[in-house]
Amino acid sequence: MKKFFVRVILSLLVFSMLLAVCGCWNRRELDTLGIVMGVGIDKTEKPGQIEMTAQIAKSSEMKTGKGGGGQGKAFVNVKARGTDPLSIFREYTHRINRFPYTSHNQIIILGEDLAKEGIHDSLDFFLRSRETRMTVSILVAKGKAGDVFETEPELGKLSAAEIAQLIDTQSESSETIQFTLMEYLSKIACQCSIVTPIIEVKEESGKKVAYISSGAVFKKDKMVGELDKRETRGLLWVLGKVKSGIISVPADGKLAFIEIKKSDVKVDYEIKKDGNFLFNVKITEQGVMSSQTGYLDLIKPEELKVLEEAEQEEIKKAVEAALNKAKELDADIFGFGEKISKKDYKKWQSIKDNWDKQFKNLEVKIDVTATIVGSGRLAKAVVPEKSGS
Repeated sequence: MKKFFVRVILSLLVFSMLLAVCGCWNRRELDTLGIVMGVGIDKTEKPGQIEMTAQIAKSSEMKTGKGGGGQGKAFVNVKARGTDPLSIFREYTHRINRFPYTSHNQIIILGEDLAKEGIHDSLDFFLRSRETRMTVSILVAKGKAGDVFETEPELGKLSAAEIAQLIDTQSESSETIQFTLMEYLSKIACQCSIVTPIIEVKEESGKKVAYISSGAVFKKDKMVGELDKRETRGLLWVLGKVKSGIISVPADGKLAFIEIKKSDVKVDYEIKKDGNFLFNVKITEQGVMSSQTGYLDLIKPEELKVLEEAEQEEIKKAVEAALNKAKELDADIFGFGEKISKKDYKKWQSIKDNWDKQFKNLEVKIDVTATIVGSGRLAKAVVPEKSGS
């Protein structure tokens, strides 16, 4: 009997080892996949139908090191129409000999007309798909999303990858916003207004070039307006997302340019005696003078103070511009309502249905402290001698 049990145990061990060494039943070889690097979705003239453009990397051209322009393009753009992204991906297999694989997708661009109609139906597939990374960037195209993929990459091989890198690079100017699929999921769950970057195509020296230009404002899942660069930076100050950038301020009748080195923000609220909300936004910023067209002498405390006050005023005006645009669009892009919800959920439940009206008349106090902490190698402007008359 003892030998019987030993044999059974040994048999189970051998069987388990065999299971461990067998291959993945659902694996897909690389040479059977079409690596999708970017997706564009546009509205069509037919209700309920979308047109989807996928930029697929050509592995043969990537290996040979050929660029994106002229012969040997490193990508192919495939278009098809359907009711949803999955059916369109299946449709692609009738035209290309590889199945689209989206794990390396970096951007989803939504056409302007589609954005104004509503984007959630088009994004639902990507939210559910296990292949799609939640770090995928979402953008809105001026015009058609598919046209953006026709631009020629300047430095790389894939226009989709170059656009993704452009978003990262532009964030250093703090005049455009980054927005991912994960952020969309969290914002749409709490019915918050959102802002995504806008991308447009311009022609330069006979070439089509993609530009990140401004921000698209969404209320729920519909685009209701736009922010310009100044308004976008005003929003970023309040969200605590200003990383760097240049602030231009008047100085001594001319201009001084301050490079942002560090910033912080604290946002809280209080309920006034009349029952209305007062939000307090306190921004602190440290910067370095990068250049000037005037002759300020930063060694002098009074001239340094003038420059800091001018910088504080410019930051405050940018925030006010963003706040005025948000109120005009009835879109709480700052997440003030979300702050109330997190701090006092019961209170939020009692006011959320009327929040649009309250937000439009919301009192916001903006307090800015800006400090100049350096001026490069020069503290005092070098003034050229005046030529004799």
